[in-house]
Amino acid sequence: MTTTVDTSIHRALDRAFAAAPASAEAQDLKEEVRASLMARAADLEAAGAGPADAARTALAEIGDLRDVVAAVANGPADDEGHAALLATHRVRPRPAFVVRVSLAAVVLAGAAALVALVATGVLGWSLAAGAALAAVAGLATGAVVADSLRQETTQNYPLPAGRALGFGAAGAAVVAALGLGGLFAAHLDRPWLAAVAGVLLVAGVLGFVVLGVTQTNRHKPWTVELGRQAVGQDRFTREPEAAARFGIYSGALGLVAVLAFVVLTMTVGIAWSWLALVGGMVVHMVLLARMLFPAAHGPAA
Repeated sequence: MTTTVDTSIHRALDRAFAAAPASAEAQDLKEEVRASLMARAADLEAAGAGPADAARTALAEIGDLRDVVAAVANGPADDEGHAALLATHRVRPRPAFVVRVSLAAVVLAGAAALVALVATGVLGWSLAAGAALAAVAGLATGAVVADSLRQETTQNYPLPAGRALGFGAAGAAVVAALGLGGLFAAHLDRPWLAAVAGVLLVAGVLGFVVLGVTQTNRHKPWTVELGRQAVGQDRFTREPEAAARFGIYSGALGLVAVLAFVVLTMTVGIAWSWLALVGGMVVHMVLLARMLFPAAHGPAA
């Protein structure tokens, strides 16, 4: 890499980032863009381009650097004021809550381990005992979820008792269904396990859906204000077409999952058809993560 290329790229970056806030985020972005430009210019020089032409081509390929800087300049500054705001509104977890959740987590882990041992035959306990352990694991999960949502946090007010219990019940149903499904996978001659697991799974998923779509704001005012300052920073807000694609994909995925559930129920029975709903939910979460947080690519090709 020649001095001409280095100087051209450094000067272009200094001019573009002159109006950016003095924050760690801006500096990290600047160094990331610098590394990409230098690597691209080196490739162009290796292909036979002159130093000045290599620098100009690399800068032209990345486009207007002001657009790159705008994402940082329009975001909240990473300064001491933000840290002080967090410290002012900080809410520490109550010791009793920490103890309750820790105990429930121990019960959940122990019950889940015992269910696995019963399902694999390591423990010679009856299926009724395994089903009871799956219920215990579900109840422990529900207790953790409901108790957590009932706590005030630094950013959120506590959820009303009824809604917190609803989320806890949905979580308990899903976890219990998974436990019963594991027992059924090891004992295919017990269809009642699949039937109960399917009912609990559908009830839990529907519970999460209903509670999710009717959820109202529980963020504290200072958090809402920070959100207003950072509006447009998530991908769906910046790119409405991405949000529209996600909605279409979600609708198509839900339709396919429901149709698969119906078809499998009519052909192989409820013993396996509920897996279509589980698979659809897993694929939906992966799709959301991939679309909302796409893999990062260097700014220069």
